[in-house]
Parts: sequence; C-alpha cells; structure tokens
Amino acid sequence: MSLLRPARSVEGPDGRYWEIYVSRFKPPGWKPSEYDSLADDYGGAFFIGRLLFFFWLIELPIFLVNHVLWPLLRMILTLPWTIFRGLTNRTIRVEAISFFPWEESHLWLTTRDHVNRVVDQVARGLELGQVAQPLGAEFRGSDEMVGSSYRAFRRD
Repeated sequence: MSLLRPARSVEGPDGRYWEIYVSRFKPPGWKPSEYDSLADDYGGAFFIGRLLFFFWLIELPIFLVNHVLWPLLRMILTLPWTIFRGLTNRTIRVEAISFFPWEESHLWLTTRDHVNRVVDQVARGLELGQVAQPLGAEFRGSDEMVGSSYRAFRRD
C-alpha cells in the first residue's frame, strides 16, 4: 500500500488512463483559509492601482499566511492523528483516479482480506468502462472535477 504510487494502472475503452490507489487512510488535504481581501472590500483593481505600496505591505503577507502557512501548519498538525486512525482502523480505501481529460475518481471501502480481489475487479471494470461492484467492498461514490466545477462524492 502506497499513497505515492498506484497499485495498478489500467486503460479504459475510451482511452482514459486510470490509476488505482490502495491506502489505509486519506491524507489531510490542502485547505486554504477564506478571508476577505482588502482589494475586494475597497473597490478592486482601481483601489489596488492607487495604493500599490499598501497592497504589497499589508495584503501580500495576509495572503501568504492564509493560503500557504496556515494550510501547511494545519496539514502537519493533523497528519499524526490521520496516520494513527489509519493504523487502528480495519478499513482499506481503494480509489480509482483518472486525471485526463477531467479528473474523476471512484472510492470503495473494503477490509484487508479482500483488497487484492477488489483491486482486480475494479481494474477489470474500468477496462470495460464500468464502475465495478466488487464482492467484499462497499462503493462509496464518485467524485468529478470538470474545469473549475467540483462535484463531491455521490452515489451512482
């Protein structure tokens, strides 16, 4: 099991490449903080053009803290807890991801006893262009990202 390389790669009938990942936990994601920019509050680009120095002095450090430092700190602090939960949990995640022409993923939950069979059945289903329903696994849904629109896991 590795988060960094797929357990198997397959090609579907439509030419899409799918990577199947097996892991015990979902790593914490990058989640930037939401904040109201001073430029948004006070007239957008026109305001920034007039007060460029103020923007670089105040707005840029706020942006870096909210979009880089805080998400990195959150990820580092939650990683040990996520790993601990993964080590004590009996559930194994099998996730099939395709990145091109749009990002799409399917998620199954199974146990350690069924992992190899579930991966085989998922790979066979993707090669046939279907979402597999392997024995010994629970299909948790699909996730699609087309352009900038994002649709969360849903049951098909």
